[in-house]
Amino acid sequence: MSPTRFLWLLIISLLYSALGQVERAGTVLAASHGVSGGSPQLMNPFGPASELAPALNWGVGNLIGLCAGTEIRHGPGLAVHTIVPEDNWTVKIMDGPREEGGDIWWDTSRFAAGDPSGGTGWVSQSQAEASCQLDWRVGNLIGLCAGTEIRHGPNMAVHTIVPEDNWTVKIMEGPRSVSGVIWWDTSRFAAGDPSGGTGWVNQSQAEASCQEPTPLPTATATAPPSPTATATRTPTSTRTATLTLTRTATATPTYTPTTLPSRTATATLTRTVTRTSTPSPTFTATVPPTLLAIYALAYDNNPMSEGNLTPYYYATLQPIIEASRTSLNKIAIVLADLDQEGDTQIHIIRGGTITPLAGLPDTTGMLNAPLKEYNMADGATLGGFLLWARRTYPATTTLFSFVGHNGPIVPATEANLILGPSSVSTVRSPAGGAIPLPTWWVAHPDITDEHPRSLLSAHELARALQIGSQDLPPIAVLDLINCFGGSIEQMHEVAPYVTTIVASPNYVFLDPAMLGQVLAQLTPGTAPRDLAKAIVAAYDAILPAMDHPHLLVAVDSAQLLMIKPVWDSVASALQDAFQTDYAGTRTRIKNAYQGSAKYDSTFCPPIDWELRPPDALSDLGSFAQHLTTQFGATSPVGIGATTTRIRLQSAILARYARDGIPWFTSPTTPLWSFTGSSGLSIYTDFQPVIMDGTTYLNWQSHWYTDVVGEDNPHPFTFLRGSATWADVFATFWRDSTYATRTCLPIFPTVQRQSELAVTRILLPLKGMVSQNSPARLEAEIDIIEPAKNVWVHFAVHQNNRLVFSNTVNTGYLITGTHVVGSSVSWVAATTGTYELHVTVDPDNHYAEMNEQNNILVFQDTVHPENSNRTRIKGGTRAGQQWFTGRTIPLEIVPDPMSLQSSQGSSIKYLVIQTYQYLQGASPTYVQTPSKVAEQRLHVTSLPDIDLILHRKVRAGVVVLHIWAMGESGPSVDPLVVTFNYIPPNTAISGSTSHYYLFDAQVQEALTFSHAATPVDSTRLFLWYPHNYEVPDRQSSAPGSTTLSVSAAPLTGRYTLAVQGGPQASSTYTLAASSTRPALTALSQLPSLLVNPSVAPARPFFLAPVPQLPLSLYQLFGPFFSR
Repeated sequence: MSPTRFLWLLIISLLYSALGQVERAGTVLAASHGVSGGSPQLMNPFGPASELAPALNWGVGNLIGLCAGTEIRHGPGLAVHTIVPEDNWTVKIMDGPREEGGDIWWDTSRFAAGDPSGGTGWVSQSQAEASCQLDWRVGNLIGLCAGTEIRHGPNMAVHTIVPEDNWTVKIMEGPRSVSGVIWWDTSRFAAGDPSGGTGWVNQSQAEASCQEPTPLPTATATAPPSPTATATRTPTSTRTATLTLTRTATATPTYTPTTLPSRTATATLTRTVTRTSTPSPTFTATVPPTLLAIYALAYDNNPMSEGNLTPYYYATLQPIIEASRTSLNKIAIVLADLDQEGDTQIHIIRGGTITPLAGLPDTTGMLNAPLKEYNMADGATLGGFLLWARRTYPATTTLFSFVGHNGPIVPATEANLILGPSSVSTVRSPAGGAIPLPTWWVAHPDITDEHPRSLLSAHELARALQIGSQDLPPIAVLDLINCFGGSIEQMHEVAPYVTTIVASPNYVFLDPAMLGQVLAQLTPGTAPRDLAKAIVAAYDAILPAMDHPHLLVAVDSAQLLMIKPVWDSVASALQDAFQTDYAGTRTRIKNAYQGSAKYDSTFCPPIDWELRPPDALSDLGSFAQHLTTQFGATSPVGIGATTTRIRLQSAILARYARDGIPWFTSPTTPLWSFTGSSGLSIYTDFQPVIMDGTTYLNWQSHWYTDVVGEDNPHPFTFLRGSATWADVFATFWRDSTYATRTCLPIFPTVQRQSELAVTRILLPLKGMVSQNSPARLEAEIDIIEPAKNVWVHFAVHQNNRLVFSNTVNTGYLITGTHVVGSSVSWVAATTGTYELHVTVDPDNHYAEMNEQNNILVFQDTVHPENSNRTRIKGGTRAGQQWFTGRTIPLEIVPDPMSLQSSQGSSIKYLVIQTYQYLQGASPTYVQTPSKVAEQRLHVTSLPDIDLILHRKVRAGVVVLHIWAMGESGPSVDPLVVTFNYIPPNTAISGSTSHYYLFDAQVQEALTFSHAATPVDSTRLFLWYPHNYEVPDRQSSAPGSTTLSVSAAPLTGRYTLAVQGGPQASSTYTLAASSTRPALTALSQLPSLLVNPSVAPARPFFLAPVPQLPLSLYQLFGPFFSR
């Protein structure tokens, strides 16, 4: 604080005390003592008199009338606890003046002024006086002063500085308190300027701009005229001004008071600014609003589960990339946690450019290069990510979508207490007769995170949002794409940190493309409530109209928080009713429960797929209505329940419902109807399930309490208080004996259209399965139109008993015939007849005209152990995948399990079949394998074998099928080895592409270098696993020597393409290397916008069909008759 400024404050303060004179918002008034006086004569050397209000007679013991918008704080410079709601709000001055932070402060009391419900607090003298100048209320027109800063959002970057006094704007939203400062959303456009924009204003800074002359930036322009809009405010008292103060500014400009029309008042003043150094500036351009869309993809699931979301990663990512092309003012940040350890990754997407991040933000929001894995169910982890994202990419509006598996109403507790401990002995006994922990579980692999196994609780999600909003405005929309997210218990937990919520109280259908499709439809600058309504409408339009019944809602968080107090009054009334008539009250509650609309919670087998009792989730609005019916509309219960429904209706911004029978259930399932459902659920476990004489409640019941305990450290906020719904639940079950059990729901995907068929079983070959010997299973699948994430199920039955089961995700399948194998081998434990059942699309994810050809059965015999066939394992030496020469070192050994059970069978011969894919002048989408050679090698020693590639082998992918012959016959199935042959100076013709396949682990550093002749004649392209669209990376220009990935984002198979240039022919020499990456401190890795117009299409490589070599049939035919 400058000495001059402090001296002025001290002088003015003394004048107030001695003469009863008032300086108000830069205007100095002299008045007689008392509350009222005559009409004022005003002089304003400091700022414009936009409006007048009651004079403030600062002095201990005085009664003063504060103006609307005055901030009352816990202490000088401390947090605001009250904003004065109206003009002439009388308080009594109890203490002061006190100088703090460059301002004068007074302690005031509303109670001492005569309001028996009033409190106390400290008031900034300058802020209080400025509040009498600008009428801070939504819908008002106010005249901002020169120098006021207009920002993208509270505490965000400044995009406009007000160029002149009385710059009229309209207040659109507020007040919002961020970092102890009050903010208002204003619009120049709404005030009448057709070229105006919008932005947030700091109330204190705006008022300070009217008190001090603000030096303006230099510019050569003319300020635009203000809109012809007039804001009025009528003072409630007046005084006669007799004192005029003049002040000489330290800067060059001088200020001369003159009068001109302004807001309606007894007299009007303005400030004339004379500047000789620079012309007046022009501020006509406004920065357009921006939308930050943050996506958290919790795809870290069990790779063996049909619910694994990792295969949907690229189907999720690509539409977001495309949506970002619609506007440079849309920024998408995609956090994806995939199904391996250490593969969590972040991509920043803008304008079609995707930029990977090196490392991950830690819990403090700081980028940590070594960090490679997130627990997506940990609030501190998610919060640190959100904080980093929002601070690094400030935007006008922020959308946060969370996608992943979860359960309904998940408490903040240890995951093993919900999912099941490793042994029954680890189960804790409940304290104080509480509902017990689950002692019965249904294993279900689909949870929020596998590393470690965990579920996202309402508390942890709220914690993440709280951390991610430090010193930032609330997130505009929280979009919950997981089943059963729309419960009042969870939404109340997160509502304080977001403006709106989009969720469903029942099942959510996942369409991976819908995130990007919705983003493409959103407009930056849309108000949060309108944004939420647009999102929920878009989801409803995207989901299929048939076989996908759903209920989606958009909710206003502020209105939702008003539900708990009235619902607590319902709980209190029910507790009173229990005291007078326990049995009758219990019966009426159960009747209300049975009559209300339901959402599914009976996930334990046998699953009925019906929305009816004993489902423990009731629709809140429907249940409240039935309580009113049961207890009477004029009863305390009925009054509270009716008020609940009214507030619920106010909270719901939009609701979309479609009735039907879900595709994943039986066609005989009763219709799912959402008629009469509000769209928010509440836990009502009032009808248990009885199994084997035991009464079971749902697992949530143990944590449905406000009692803090070792396994319940953070009870739901919705259940906290003196009388809550948890108390009703506990009283309802007080005399019962019961157990609890855990079962989790599925996360269904959208059903697609295709035609699929199992046409042939390839492995095992007939007569080739022996007891205790591993056997690989393979089948041929036909597709008549492209299909993504097709599941194939392998099942082996012996003696009418299932002895083996394995399901695999095929990824992306194009039109044609495909070979699909089991992910693990079957080891027959007993001899005799077996049946192999191969089923494509076992869960009916694809709607087909012909479902009868989706299963094929193969029958054969398991032979005794002494008839075991030889089985080999191995590959290239040290796992090498790139070879520049024709000598390929192999390491091949008998399978240990085969050796243990084969009476010492030894390998005599190897037959190696070599397959390659054609490299045509115009690459086709489907690459069909062609056998180019079959070689027989006599084995003298193992494991080292050197294979000399046949002269017909050319540059590209090489697939070997290696068959072995031992004393007991030929091997059960071939050993498949894949590698790349990259000889120097490989010839390539114009418009031709050569393709290479290789496997990489997450975080591997990949480098490809090539030299082309002539120079600038070839280009490199790279596709990541699961991506069959536009390449992920490309060399920056034709002839660029390298293409590198500092950290591979996924574990899986990658595709590299070398594309020929416009020349008729050229040559290239390719080198490839991979290493574990060195840690980097870079915040971002290089990004590159791939040009789809020049990129080749990624082909689909069909696997060779195993065919027993003819030479083995000729040499060892007798073995096949065994």
